Amino acid sequence: MVFDIDIAMRNSYDIIINKISINNFTKEESSYFIHNPNHGITLESLRDMFNYFKSIREWNKVFYLSKFITQIKLKNGIQRLSKKNNK
Repeated sequence: MVFDIDIAMRNSYDIIINKISINNFTKEESSYFIHNPNHGITLESLRDMFNYFKSIREWNKVFYLSKFITQIKLKNGIQRLSKKNNK
């Protein structure tokens, strides 16, 4: 069995951005992922996906990943400020 980075990127994108359940993936569909679907997504994995889709010029996916990354950074920034102000 050969690992296919394209399948992993698309499957992870579907779970993260399109909110498709991991239960919708079967072994026949080569259920590879760029991240661990049972744990939270990291910014590093999101950036890897962003760069991959950018390199193959899938601009719609690049847009939604960029938007998602920005939302996470904003949320993390607000949480840090909130913790700082509560001390």
